[in-house]
Amino acid sequence: EDALREAMTVLARLTGYPAVASLPSTSRDTMRFLQLNPVPPRKLILVLGTASGRIEHRLFEVDDDISPSRLNIVVNFLNENLGGQNLSRVRNLDFETVSRGLHDVQVMDLARRAWQLVSSSVADISDEKIVVQGLITLLDQPEFSEINQARTAMRLFENDSAIGGLLRVAQELPADFAQSRAVRIGRDLEPLDASATNWFSFVGVSYGAGGENWGALGVMGPSRMRYVDAVALVPALAARLQLTLESF
Repeated sequence: EDALREAMTVLARLTGYPAVASLPSTSRDTMRFLQLNPVPPRKLILVLGTASGRIEHRLFEVDDDISPSRLNIVVNFLNENLGGQNLSRVRNLDFETVSRGLHDVQVMDLARRAWQLVSSSVADISDEKIVVQGLITLLDQPEFSEINQARTAMRLFENDSAIGGLLRVAQELPADFAQSRAVRIGRDLEPLDASATNWFSFVGVSYGAGGENWGALGVMGPSRMRYVDAVALVPALAARLQLTLESF
């Protein structure tokens, strides 16, 4: 998620328009790493990271001090059993079926607690999360200089289902950054509220890594946006993001 947010910040700055993107659904995302770090006194912080760049943190208390060796055993256990697993599967994995090799009571208790926190953290991850960066750039556009128009425009970006609908159109395209783009202008923006459609245009592409389509990204600007710039910069940014994601 951090990588995607950074990429959207760059795209908004380069184009001068708000940049939007969809995070991969949990059905496509996988667990990349898990960490447990001590936070004195008698607290631990669980950190989990996914292949798409999502980072989740959970702070919890423990009854006794945990030795570094026991902590290391639990961390290794979590990564061996959950690392590389699809997030949808992580939600349903049964701790008891994989914990037979744990014999130390303190290790077993901590592993079970951490396992439950991982499961609940993954369950809390929304299947459709939208990233919006550079929203303030709208105020530089004459179309949104009046307060009522600006307010309507801002509300639009709070509507994840509407923005998600546009991004799904782009995501359905092949991940061919040289050729495949979704361009929607004015009333072609079918998922959007009719009161806002005449004001906006959208240029988007799908993005991914490892040959898989993870989501979509693009820019939304006024209907008179500089299309030449947007059509060039959006796929270039998607290609750059792919390199970043594949370097993890």
